[in-house]
Amino acid sequence: MESDLIGAVQLSSFSRVLLLTCALTLSTAAHAQDSDLNNEQNNGVTLTAGSLPLEVVSVTSKSLQNSLLGRESYYAKNLDELYQVIGEKLAPVFDMRYVGYLVLGDYWKAADDLQRDRFVAAFSDFLIKTYAKGLLNFNQEQLVVFPATYSKDKKRAEVKTALRMNDGSIVPVDYRLRRSSEGWRVYDVRIEGVSYIQNYRSQINAEISALGLDAVILRLEQGAQESALTPVADDDS
Repeated sequence: MESDLIGAVQLSSFSRVLLLTCALTLSTAAHAQDSDLNNEQNNGVTLTAGSLPLEVVSVTSKSLQNSLLGRESYYAKNLDELYQVIGEKLAPVFDMRYVGYLVLGDYWKAADDLQRDRFVAAFSDFLIKTYAKGLLNFNQEQLVVFPATYSKDKKRAEVKTALRMNDGSIVPVDYRLRRSSEGWRVYDVRIEGVSYIQNYRSQINAEISALGLDAVILRLEQGAQESALTPVADDDS
């Protein structure tokens, strides 16, 4: 019961964050402030290890948008393919192992290699499979991407974006990236100033304290499996 309660609170508080993040990938217009980047996007630029943070955010969103738009009904009935598309697009730009390290905090240090690997895989799959269906139903009018800002040592960067919602309100969505051996990778998303890393860390750490790390990993693994069982309802039905 305690595990179910913690999990319910976790999903409720984080659902808006993930849906807004989904809006990034389905935005109908991405207006980067750098004209050169706009030209590159129009020419189908491919991300490389040398791609800048602004490119990572803008190009990834455009690529995923192009993969899904017009095929929403198909993917709604073929969830495994939807998960595969999203995973293929996001895996190269999200540093999920570092995300796992940040979310687990001190529990990462105490975990063995197998527990770490299982948590990273389960957490990643859980996020994709729980919130992927929101990608098919979220209608977004406009996304504005602002120039990246860098830390003094140039090892961290932030790309701020603004989402104009259907009701006309503006929602800030900020992406934090770090430079790794494989290039710039996203490790945190802040919606209206709320970090998804901090949100999950506090809730998952509380659950681990009560139930243990293995129990939390198993819940995440089972949650990902259960979320894949029911196809999205067809709006036309």
